[in-house]
Amino acid sequence: MQKIVAAALGRAEIEYVRPFVIASGPMRTATSVIVALRSEDGTVGIGETTCMTAYTGQTEEGVTAALEHWLLPAIMGLEPTAIQQVHYIMDRHLRENDLAKAAVDIACYDLAGRLLGVPVYELLGGKVRDEVRLAWAVGLGTVDEMVAEAVDWASRGFAIKVKIGIEPEQDLRNVLAIRKAIGDEAILRVDANAGYDVATAVSILPRMEEANLQLIEQPVGRYDLPGMARCRAVCRSPILADESQHTPLDTLNILRAGAADIVNTKIVKPGGLYPSRQVAALAEVGGLKAMVGSMPEIAPDGPGLGVELRETVELRWL
Repeated sequence: MQKIVAAALGRAEIEYVRPFVIASGPMRTATSVIVALRSEDGTVGIGETTCMTAYTGQTEEGVTAALEHWLLPAIMGLEPTAIQQVHYIMDRHLRENDLAKAAVDIACYDLAGRLLGVPVYELLGGKVRDEVRLAWAVGLGTVDEMVAEAVDWASRGFAIKVKIGIEPEQDLRNVLAIRKAIGDEAILRVDANAGYDVATAVSILPRMEEANLQLIEQPVGRYDLPGMARCRAVCRSPILADESQHTPLDTLNILRAGAADIVNTKIVKPGGLYPSRQVAALAEVGGLKAMVGSMPEIAPDGPGLGVELRETVELRWL
């Protein structure tokens, strides 16, 4: 197998059609850090990570520094198919920094797939289904803005995820108005992004369930697993852990605390595809469902995608 002999970094910025507001803060743009890995024969694999600082607390500058000075030099000479070794070496050189490691992980899978001539899903064991139902996240705004956005995307067949977590009574009005507007057949979820305290959550969420919710995502703080368990005890709807679910260890802690019914595995959060599979395996063994989510990664230009690509990605070979 070919070895990794060179690496490059790049960036791309996307701008939301309207500011995307969640309980932890507003976002007008999102920046992706791009990693390219080149093998001995010149084949290039591409990986990406998105910082989404209001959500993760990590910055583009920090992720770029971790990659340039620690992680990318450490993996030179390794084979991209040796993904367990890649993660072992990265972990030995730098603890945590999972967003940076995710870009390397994804680039390794992409490079391996290109070298072997197979899609990455085959490297992961093959596909289980041909179609996946997607959800559209409706950010906080005026009730008219949120209703209009929900109706638009529900009409296209998307499940609707409504952001809540700042003003509980207004959140309730928003959710009920959206349910009325999109009809009873559309899938409706809510996501507090860890915005409520426990007392608020256990008070408002059962009332919000009048809107027939498919699930309730991260009602309280990331580390408040007892609070998550309490929400689970008073709500009929399944509780989804997102901010609480990053690493495989988080999955074990969620299971021990009885804190959730579902975990949201955003691929970059635990450090890429390899640790995401560990999260999914632990969830399955423990009786949890695992949902695959995403950060605001780059989308191609086109109508209705919600973002506009503002920069062409230029790679800087190290």
